[in-house]
Amino acid sequence: MKTLISPKYFFYVFFLTIIITLTGCQSTSEKFVENQQLTQQQNEQFLIAKTAIEKLEQEFKEADEQNISLFAPNIVDKFKDKKADAEDKFDVIRFAPHKATESKTNRILFDISKARQYLKQAFLIKDSAEQLLSESFSKIKRLKTLKADKLYAKEFKKSQQKIAALIVLITEGNQAKALEQQAKVLPLLNSIEIKVVKDTELKELRGLLSTLKKSKTNKIAPISYQKAIGLSQTAESVISTNPRDTVEIKKSVSIAIFEAKHTQNIAIAARNLIAIDKDDYEKYILNFENKLNSVSDALQGIDLRDQVISEQTTSLVLQGKRLNSQLAQQAQKIVELEILLTNKNKLIKTASKDKDSYATIIQNKLLSKSKQITQQTAQLNTLTQTKLSLEQQIITANTKIALSLQKLEQTTYQHDLILAKNELSVEKKQLEFDKKIQSLKAALTKIKADNLAKNKKITLLTKKIADLNDDKTQAIQKITSQKQIQEKEVNK
Repeated sequence: MKTLISPKYFFYVFFLTIIITLTGCQSTSEKFVENQQLTQQQNEQFLIAKTAIEKLEQEFKEADEQNISLFAPNIVDKFKDKKADAEDKFDVIRFAPHKATESKTNRILFDISKARQYLKQAFLIKDSAEQLLSESFSKIKRLKTLKADKLYAKEFKKSQQKIAALIVLITEGNQAKALEQQAKVLPLLNSIEIKVVKDTELKELRGLLSTLKKSKTNKIAPISYQKAIGLSQTAESVISTNPRDTVEIKKSVSIAIFEAKHTQNIAIAARNLIAIDKDDYEKYILNFENKLNSVSDALQGIDLRDQVISEQTTSLVLQGKRLNSQLAQQAQKIVELEILLTNKNKLIKTASKDKDSYATIIQNKLLSKSKQITQQTAQLNTLTQTKLSLEQQIITANTKIALSLQKLEQTTYQHDLILAKNELSVEKKQLEFDKKIQSLKAALTKIKADNLAKNKKITLLTKKIADLNDDKTQAIQKITSQKQIQEKEVNK
């Protein structure tokens, strides 16, 4: 026997199935949303911690560049410890951002905050020390610029150690003792600076002097050699007195180098003279005399070989002085001529500008007159249009009058009287219109007369402008010819 399921029971089962299915879908959807939110929160916490760690690292890098460890080594060590604690905690989530939580991030931020406090304390000590020991730190900065930390590493390190000891005194509250001890450190810093400047500025000079010494120049050219040695000592003295007086140092070193090279050349000449055989003395004198004669020939072309050699050199000096004097006078004349030409050019430019300015004024006046004429012409056109309008009105009135007369002829005597009155009224109006027309004609005639007079003025002004342009052209030609003449004179 078959069991039949009632429709009511079937519907109930179907309804329950749908509800269970929908409930399962809703649960899955809510779980997905929760997972998304959790992932977002984890990423946010990870980024907060990562950004804070990177910022702290950058702050320490900048502090390290300012040599913060020199000023507060113990505090900087505490900073590094806290920084390391923060980095260790961050390493837990560094490669697993899904493990980041708000509590983990807060612990990292706490360590970073403590580390930053130690860094601030170190900078306070640094600022205080730099202010109190400003002279020492100024010299340290100068030495680093000169690369003394590499050239004299041992002495520079020793000075750094002494300054570190001064900083310790400051952190302990012994500022007075630190200032007292600084007086002992400054000479060491100054001596390092002097050594570096001497090594840099006297390098070429020392090389020359070394060459002179090896070649025993002091025996060959003792006078020149002693002079070179004396000037080199002067240069060293200038550096020792003020190693930062660059201008005076360059000047004294340049003089010493010049004398060292001069001594080198004197020694070469002395050796050549010593090497000459007695039989070649005359050749040597003649060769020297020929050189003097070539100089004299270049100056004035006078042969001085009939004079004693000492007199020949004196004559050459006098010739050189005369030539320099002549050159100076010619240079002065050239300067005076250049000034004269400059002034002439200024006058030419000024005259040209004045001409252009006057012509511009005339043109502006013409434009103004032209505008006035245009305005008056517009007024005339308006009056003409008014006249035409009045004439049209008169024609219309006459037409109406004619029609009225036709009607009056067909009316009674009373109408004739009324018509007569109307006619008189129309005549009066016509007379008024005639008067207006006459006044308009008179105004039109006056405007035409004014325009004729203005046209004459414009013609005269145009002629004046043409005359001015001719004058300007002639003036420029005259000035140009004068300038050409002056240039010819200057060339002569």
